[in-house]
Amino acid sequence: MEPLADILADTKRYLAEAKATLKSVNAGAQLSPGMTKEDALRILAENIALYEATLRKYGWRGDA
Repeated sequence: MEPLADILADTKRYLAEAKATLKSVNAGAQLSPGMTKEDALRILAENIALYEATLRKYGWRGDA
């Protein structure tokens, strides 16, 4: 089983990647065929909220 510190580090990385992807989508990045910008934004927002909630649960206080 992976140590909690490793899981939280991965979650922080996934959060950073989701935020970067969100920026790209907002800037007009090409999406997969059939995916709307609204769908992509909703999915990314849900992922970001989940990652942030998980990190806060274990003591994360933001990007400080």
